[in-house]
Amino acid sequence: MYEWKVLNFTHITPLTSALGPGYLRFGGTHADSTMFYENPSTNTSFEGGKVVFSAKDLGQLYDFVNYTGWRLIMDINQQIFNEGTHVWNSSNAKSFLDYASSKQYSMDFELGNEPDLYASHGMGVLNGSEIAENYKLFKQLLNGYDLYKGSIIMGPSTTANGEKLNGTSLEILKDFIVSGGDQAVYAINIHHYYFRGQTATWGDFIEPKRLNGYKDVIQILQSINIHNKTLFNGESSSAYDGGAPNLSDTYLAGFIWLDKLGVGATFGMDAIMRQDMWGGNYGLLNGSQDPLPDYWLSLLYKKLVGETVYGVRIEGGDQYLRLYAASNRK
Repeated sequence: MYEWKVLNFTHITPLTSALGPGYLRFGGTHADSTMFYENPSTNTSFEGGKVVFSAKDLGQLYDFVNYTGWRLIMDINQQIFNEGTHVWNSSNAKSFLDYASSKQYSMDFELGNEPDLYASHGMGVLNGSEIAENYKLFKQLLNGYDLYKGSIIMGPSTTANGEKLNGTSLEILKDFIVSGGDQAVYAINIHHYYFRGQTATWGDFIEPKRLNGYKDVIQILQSINIHNKTLFNGESSSAYDGGAPNLSDTYLAGFIWLDKLGVGATFGMDAIMRQDMWGGNYGLLNGSQDPLPDYWLSLLYKKLVGETVYGVRIEGGDQYLRLYAASNRK
């Protein structure tokens, strides 16, 4: 979350505006180690193992998002607990909301990032029911602000890789929903990638079994969505761990990206958020902040494809031929 400070906003503003409207999620692994300070005592981005996010930072970020016509989703640190418990301590979030509301910064929210991976990051491990209670506390906090009581909250933001939505991720999701966590959010949110970037090959990007996995994940998610909540894919690209070098940032990746957009629209994913605009090997912009092939594909999709999706099928069952149909953009 701290790398954004090196962006050339004059350069990327028209590129971002062209893709709008949409959500710009400010979050990720560092969200669960970020602390808001209105006037920090240091100019560094890190202090005591924490990412420092200041009022000045928020102003710059919000001005950018607001100018481009996007909607900010702010990922709030869930790894702040009352002593000796896994009960979320809202004091730093309240400081953030007090300041943001005083500036009339309208935005949406997420609490934490990929809680099924907390153990691998050396963070406090939470089960689904604990996360549900934390989201309820967060919703209660937001309800105390006229500006935010109607804001979208998405969560719990667990992971799904390939065709797999199982293990700890699925257990957390089920417990979160059964414990009423879904009633505290607007959208049940997952993160989805197809494979690990460091081990991916070019063949992975056009392998039908790989591509078909996303449909399987959505259908599993729908099967546990007992209250028919909106579904978000709040972080998504081809390969996790920063993408696949010299693959995720090439024309080849366009096949898997366009297929994901088609599958998501066909099978009921209400929003897909690309990881990321800039950074790693899977950004829409390269290291020089210029567009990569997936940027242009995303731009064409946003300009041409409408909201009505039509059911189509291919005679003969050729898995390498992918076909989707939708209305035109009005």
